[in-house]
Amino acid sequence: MLSGCLRLLLTQAEDFTVVGEGAGDVILDAARELRPDVTVVVSPALTINDVHELGALAEVTKVVLAAKGENAHRAVEAMRRGVHAILSQDGSAENLLQVLRMVVISDVMVMPAAAAIELRHEPRPWHSDTSQRLAAKLSARQAETMLLLAQGCSNLQIAEKLAVSDATVRSHVHQLLGRLGVRTRAQAVAVAYETGLIALLGEDSAMRT
Repeated sequence: MLSGCLRLLLTQAEDFTVVGEGAGDVILDAARELRPDVTVVVSPALTINDVHELGALAEVTKVVLAAKGENAHRAVEAMRRGVHAILSQDGSAENLLQVLRMVVISDVMVMPAAAAIELRHEPRPWHSDTSQRLAAKLSARQAETMLLLAQGCSNLQIAEKLAVSDATVRSHVHQLLGRLGVRTRAQAVAVAYETGLIALLGEDSAMRT
């Protein structure tokens, strides 16, 4: 029923031509055969949770997904897989047509407001060449020391947290400054944040935990 209504809507628009339709497993095969400019997927034929299937379809054609209310995280993931637009099934027909025109003509991406908010606030992993290079210079203990320096810890606090002596911490800090090419702890922290080293070390630490 939904597919039939969608076909009727699109055939009434002078600037669209419907080249095919399908449901379930045949969607990807039909797209590969017909190569449409854009494919409108109506949930539940595929839902926002079918990210692998949507990703495969997005390699063949631009995908606009008309979905029921879903969480923002899955919307972001679907768009990472190549989906160009995600619309609510509660939206208007005119809104759908407008989005289709935008996707075909200007290659824009349209997402739910909640997904856009989550994407703006999502931590960005740096993983720059510089951060990777600097991280490779540090031993495991020096990396731990760097993270604690970034938290504002004193040598005594670092010694307590790492269960080592104050002299050992001073040695770690001295070596750390030399490997980062800086003279002070403040410079080390600044370099670590600016290059993304802190983000990289934090991720590595979380994975080990």
